[in-house]
Amino acid sequence: MVAEDIESPVKYDMIHTENFVLVDSKRRIRGFYDGTDIDVMEDLIE
Repeated sequence: MVAEDIESPVKYDMIHTENFVLVDSKRRIRGFYDGTDIDVMEDLIE
């Protein structure tokens, strides 16, 4: 992932992308998903 360094008076600690990371209640990563892929999102919802 690449973030462009933009002159801004406000600094952010995160970058928003189209990706989802599914984390369970024990804070384990369960999967990475492309939020722009309708088929992937439908499978994730099921």
